[in-house]
Amino acid sequence: MTKTAIAMLVAAAGIASADINLENVDRSGYQTFTATGIEIGAQNRGGVAPTQYDNIAAGPGGYVAFPASNVNPLGVADYQSVATNNIAMDEFTFVGGVDVAGETVFFDFFDAGGNFVDGFGVALSQAGNFIWTITIGGGIEAAAGGFVQMSIDTGGFVNGNGQWFLSDGVAAVGDALAEDAGGGNNFNFGITGTEVPAPGAFALLGLGGMVASRRRR
Repeated sequence: MTKTAIAMLVAAAGIASADINLENVDRSGYQTFTATGIEIGAQNRGGVAPTQYDNIAAGPGGYVAFPASNVNPLGVADYQSVATNNIAMDEFTFVGGVDVAGETVFFDFFDAGGNFVDGFGVALSQAGNFIWTITIGGGIEAAAGGFVQMSIDTGGFVNGNGQWFLSDGVAAVGDALAEDAGGGNNFNFGITGTEVPAPGAFALLGLGGMVASRRRR
């Protein structure tokens, strides 16, 4: 990618959330997970639950990326999943990496209004860029549609840098709300998990059980 093209991407990076401040997050209580990396270009990514959003494919123009950086956030992506309610994530997948093995990156999730929903950290076992899959097991929620931002732990590795890759491919499941970084490029990530029932659904289930109990009497 030419320096001009990189500059254009950097200048446009805030398009999706220009009027929403997503950076003020307390990550002290975040769970930290490990990740499994496969070489970029590999197709067998698995999946343990319904895919709610997927934009991992390289796209016609291949993968592109901002220069490696330790300036936060490394990127902010908007997305719209196929779910109606929040998603209990089983897996989160992204394309990118760090230049120091053991470096921790954070993913913060917000709803469409910029309200914080949940987040987690992941310690990357290898330096370099890969397709990373983080197995979460349902303990972290993402909004059905909104924003996700990636940041690097500048406290643990002062000289550490990270990258989050993009492509000009469209999402296979769900859809991006808008271009994340200009030029038709969207950040590469996927959300796999189970939709969380709406609060009212639990009340209806309880009411249904009461009615069934009365009928049996």
